[in-house]
Amino acid sequence: MKRILAILTLLTLISTFIFAEEYHLVEHYQIGPGTYYSYYEEYTRPWSIYVTEIDLKNPHLKLKTVKAQDKLRAFEDALSMSKRNDAEGHRVVMGTNGDFYNTSTGIPSNLQVSNGEFIHAYTTNKNAFTYSEGGIPDICSVIFSGKIIAKNTSDEDVLYTLSAVNRDRSANGLVMYNNYYGSSTGTSAGGFECLVTPVSDWYVNDTVFAVIETCEASANRSIPNGKFVLSGVGNAKDFLEKNCAPGDTIRIVQELADSPRRLTQLMGGGVFFLRNGVDVVSPSDVVRHPRTGVGFSADSTKLFLMVVDGRAPHSIGMDYHHMADFFSFMGAAHALNLDGGGSSTMVVRNSIMNKPSDGSERKNSNGMLCISDAPNGDFTHIQIPRDSIAVYKNKTVYIGASGWDENYNPASLPAWNDLTVSYDNTLGNFDANQFTALEKNGDTYLKVAHGDAADSLIVHIIELTDLSVYPDTLTLDSVNSIQYEVKARNEAGEFLSFRNHLFKFSVLDPTIADISDEGVIIGKKNGETAVIIGYGEEKDTVHAIIQIGSGEVVIDELESLDAWTIRSDEYINDDETSVSLCDRIAGSGTKAIKVDYSRTGREDGNIYLETEPVDLYGVPSDILIDIQSDNERHW
Repeated sequence: MKRILAILTLLTLISTFIFAEEYHLVEHYQIGPGTYYSYYEEYTRPWSIYVTEIDLKNPHLKLKTVKAQDKLRAFEDALSMSKRNDAEGHRVVMGTNGDFYNTSTGIPSNLQVSNGEFIHAYTTNKNAFTYSEGGIPDICSVIFSGKIIAKNTSDEDVLYTLSAVNRDRSANGLVMYNNYYGSSTGTSAGGFECLVTPVSDWYVNDTVFAVIETCEASANRSIPNGKFVLSGVGNAKDFLEKNCAPGDTIRIVQELADSPRRLTQLMGGGVFFLRNGVDVVSPSDVVRHPRTGVGFSADSTKLFLMVVDGRAPHSIGMDYHHMADFFSFMGAAHALNLDGGGSSTMVVRNSIMNKPSDGSERKNSNGMLCISDAPNGDFTHIQIPRDSIAVYKNKTVYIGASGWDENYNPASLPAWNDLTVSYDNTLGNFDANQFTALEKNGDTYLKVAHGDAADSLIVHIIELTDLSVYPDTLTLDSVNSIQYEVKARNEAGEFLSFRNHLFKFSVLDPTIADISDEGVIIGKKNGETAVIIGYGEEKDTVHAIIQIGSGEVVIDELESLDAWTIRSDEYINDDETSVSLCDRIAGSGTKAIKVDYSRTGREDGNIYLETEPVDLYGVPSDILIDIQSDNERHW
């Protein structure tokens, strides 16, 4: 299944076809149940944009935030997070990097919730993306509050404010420490700590029940897997000592204001740039960077995660207005900026799709994953990521046909001998996912099929006309080589230089000279030969003269100023600059050219002595110029 914006989205190579859309769909295919990956380009900016669309109502899918190495203080790249969480029945369909973070500790800048459990919580007021039971997305301004509810000796409810999760204790503070914090609380003496086991699922904006195992006045209490520690000092210590005893059941209420009930995931972010379909960013926010963003549709049924490359020739990055425009184009009504720059990474099925601006993945604090519990099955579908592709003549292009099961989990393609591949074989040859163009112009519809499973694309053979090769005549020897430059007219009518590997180079008389596939020619013996450059049926012919000589020749003994002219740049005072002859002290000839000059200021300047060209036989290996100086640091 493909979202078809245009029948020929070929133009990563050429600009023949011009579409009205700003964003050009290059690749689009299904990567999981209800999940699609797309790659867009915008040529004039330029941008490379990677986006996944997720059906939040699909019963097989859920979102999950993950912390680097499952520790509050840790770093990990997005690919590693994806692979580490990928397992049978828990397949990571895709993922991106997450929140901004402390680059020294790896602690996220905002709160984070994973599967209903706080990784990091404290009083703040920052933007975050949330995801609740039933697949409900939201973007809110995070205001945390919490409380612990216990029973006193009269069996009455008593409560105490929960100050934070996985943070240092403050005066009279009650803090929860869980496995994300580490193996122990790291607290100092003077507090009171209870080891607690949850007996219901974790949710934010709901009540969680837990049973106290042990309590004691201690420091640096260990945190066994699956359990947590309540730690208090001052008034919080008194509350725990009086109201919490082994065997007691307590209630934990952790809340975020103005966010849905039974919240299971939270990822902090930056600018909330698209709200109710409107760009709400200040007009002055126009700085372009690599970006990561998350957004969702007005009816909350579709989620979009996107990454745009930046700080590179192929993609210069976006500002928030560009992001708002793209998310609107995709169908989002609300969108939030996540950490960008070198952190921006898009992973699909455990493969990195984008080109991180650092040149490789950056280890960051956390990430967002889309998880599928759909079971693996047998090969059912064939997918080709592009609707169309362009290839130069005599070159090979990868088609990218792949196999998928009924739930769009990756599945191996049958052997190519068992697949049916149909195309116009007068235009090219196909072998094991690769199409090699011949020398004819045209398009061919290429289809890969196996029973009812099939997909196809259009292969376009790129035309180049009006070949022109420089130089059209050259002289060289057997020591020095020269590389030709080839220009041609593309299908848009532009006359441009192209890389030499696209063309065929040959010499009419191979005993005179050799020429490489990259158009580098060198002489073999004296003589002349035609050099032919071809692209399909298009040809251009140039001339090469090979002169292999030896010895030395005096070009000019500088006995006369005839035919010599002088000029200079703005740093030389022309009125006080002159050229004359003087007697030589040594060397060939009796005279030398003498230049007297002065500068216009303190800057060094340049003086140019010029004469008519002199014909030589062959190509010199060295040209020697005899210089006499007055030791005033003239060059």
